[in-house]
Amino acid sequence: MIGYAYLIDERRTLTPPAIYWSVTFVIGLVCILAWIVTAHDDALPALFVDQIHVTTLGSHVTAIIFLVGVAALAALWLRGKSVLDLWLIVSVCALVAELGVAAFIIVSRFSLGFYTQRVFSLAASTVVLSALLGEAMVLYGRLARTIVLLQRERASKLLSVQAAVGALIHQMRQPLTGIGTKASAARRFLAQTQPDIDRVQRIHDDIVRATSQTNDAIESIRALFKDADQPQSLINLNDVIVECYQILHHELDEHRVVGRIDLDPTLPLIAGHRAQLREAVLNIMQNAIEAMAASADEGRNLTLGTKRQDQGEVIISVQDTGPGLEQQSTAKIFDAFVTTKDKGTGLGLVLSRMIVEFHGGRIIAQSDPGSGARFQIVLPIKVRSETAI
Repeated sequence: MIGYAYLIDERRTLTPPAIYWSVTFVIGLVCILAWIVTAHDDALPALFVDQIHVTTLGSHVTAIIFLVGVAALAALWLRGKSVLDLWLIVSVCALVAELGVAAFIIVSRFSLGFYTQRVFSLAASTVVLSALLGEAMVLYGRLARTIVLLQRERASKLLSVQAAVGALIHQMRQPLTGIGTKASAARRFLAQTQPDIDRVQRIHDDIVRATSQTNDAIESIRALFKDADQPQSLINLNDVIVECYQILHHELDEHRVVGRIDLDPTLPLIAGHRAQLREAVLNIMQNAIEAMAASADEGRNLTLGTKRQDQGEVIISVQDTGPGLEQQSTAKIFDAFVTTKDKGTGLGLVLSRMIVEFHGGRIIAQSDPGSGARFQIVLPIKVRSETAI
C-alpha cells in the first residue's frame, strides 16, 4: 500500500490545479456559447446564404478557426513532452486538415467535397479516439502491473522478516530448552548434602557448548538472509554428522530412537558454512524424531550416512522408520509456513532447503507411505581460491 500511495501522490503532482481550472473554464465557455446559440439565434450573424451556400463571413470564421488550430498545433509541436501530447498533435492535425478543406476547398454544402470531408472527419476522429483509448489502456495496464509488483515486493519483504524471525524462534527453542534443563539439573546437584562437583562441571561444559551452538545458529541465520557473499571454509561432512548426532543424543534417547551412523571415510572436504550445514541436518533429524513419535518403541530407527557420487557431489542422507510422507506432502513439504504439527512453525525444512541451495546443492525427499522417509542433501565438491581452512 505504500507503493500504491506513492503512485497516487505522483499522479497528483502530474495534474496541477491549472489543468482543473482550464477544464472548468472550457466547459463553462461551451455551455455559455451553446445557450447563446439556442436562445438568441436571431441576434447572431448569418453564416449561410441558404441551405447549400456559405456566406463570406462563414468562410472567414472557418479560416479563423483553421488558424487557431495551426497555432495550437505549433504550440504542441514545440512544447509537447508526453505521449498524450503526441496523440493530441495527431488529433489537431486531423482537425486542421478538416478545417482547411472546409475553408479553402469546399464552397457549398452537400457536394462531393462536402461528403468527402465528412467521411475524412469521421475516419480521423475514429482513429484518434481508438489510439487514445488504446494508449490509456496501456498506461493503466502498466500502472496496475507496477502496483502489483510493489505489493508483491512488500509481501516478499514481510515474508522475509517473518521467515527470519520464525527461523530464529525455530533454531533457538531446542538449545535454550536444553540450557534451562541442564541449569536446573546443576542446581539440584549443588543443593545435595554432598554436592556432585564433577557432574556439575560436566553440565557447565554442556551449557557453554550449547551457548556456543546457539550463537553459531544466530550467525548462520543472519548470514543466510544477508545479500553479501560470506567467507567459506573447508568442512569435513563426517565431522558435521557426528556433531549433529552428539547434539541430539539425549533427544534420541528420550524418544527411544536407535541411531546409526554410516560414514564414507574417503569423503572429500567441501567449501561451505559449517554452522549452516549443521543446522540443515539438525532440522531434518528433529523432524524425523518427531515423525517417529507415533511408531512402536522397537521400530524407531534413524540412520545417518554420507557418500561420494561420481558426478563430483557428496550426499548426506537421513532416513527414519516413521509413517512416511504422502505424495502431495512431498511436493509441498518445503513450502514456507506449511506444517502438520500443532506447534510447528513450518520453517525447519524451508531453512534446510535455503541453506542447501545457498551452498549450490539440492535437497531431495523420498518416501513410501508406511515405510519411513528419506532425505538426501546433495552438495557439490568445490574449493574456492579464497577459502580459508
